[in-house]
Amino acid sequence: MQLFINYWSTALTVAATAEATQLSVAPGEAAKLTGLGGEAYYLLTLVERDPTTQVELRREIVKATAVSGALVTVARDQEASGAQVWDAGALIEARVTAGTLQQLQNSTPGGGGVTSVEAGDGIEVDSTNPAAPVVALSADMLNWLNALDAQVAVLTGAVAGLIPPDSVLVTAGRVDSGPDTYQVGYFRGWPAGTDAFGSLFPDTINLPGVGGTAVSMAKVLQMEEGAEFYVALLGDQTAHVSAITSLEVQGIGTLDVSTADIGVYYDTGTNQTEIGWTIGAHDWAEGLGRTVTFTFAP
Repeated sequence: MQLFINYWSTALTVAATAEATQLSVAPGEAAKLTGLGGEAYYLLTLVERDPTTQVELRREIVKATAVSGALVTVARDQEASGAQVWDAGALIEARVTAGTLQQLQNSTPGGGGVTSVEAGDGIEVDSTNPAAPVVALSADMLNWLNALDAQVAVLTGAVAGLIPPDSVLVTAGRVDSGPDTYQVGYFRGWPAGTDAFGSLFPDTINLPGVGGTAVSMAKVLQMEEGAEFYVALLGDQTAHVSAITSLEVQGIGTLDVSTADIGVYYDTGTNQTEIGWTIGAHDWAEGLGRTVTFTFAP
């Protein structure tokens, strides 16, 4: 079970190798990570910042499973963030991660979905029509379903409130196109009837000069040698895309539009404006959620 703590932020007191399974922090801060034991854990994020600009240069998510004095026992490389070397003084914080949000988004009241329908409890069933077996619902059942719908709406709002402004949460799908080539991330089927993969929440950003604009793609094209990252907005947005200065892609880093070496172009075939970058070889697992944050010119 994942545990949560508000405003927990401290620094490593001892450098950590990429293989280290214990991180050293101030004992008083370690003691605040209460409730550990069994399957309980906290997700913590290690961060390196530029000492001058305070821009975050790299991060690693770890799972804290136990505390003893100043030592926090951790599992490294959570959510494919990569096990890395960290100097003493590196920031470590309790942050919301894409994986946490994805678990919240996938959860439902009662913990599961409907696997079968039987008569009774306010449901009238026609067993001769398996395609549409429910004939009628009682008033009590309708009230229960309306209450369930309201709870789902609250849950959806909670997820939206945890995603940073101007950000989308991409849950990766994967399409293989060869032994060493695949696409992973999100692609919206366009025009209607074409294949799509992955999912996105929310599905729009507020593009300056346009307003609510659908994000139609956010994916990595992984090839035999190297990889490329693409983001796309639905429609011909080339007149407005200059308002986007950069993207912060979890697990990849900051991508400046001015250095998008693949370029910015409108694809008439898919009716979307694409921005593409060459990146290093990158593994983004199917089902893993990551945030993509848009930064706009002031």
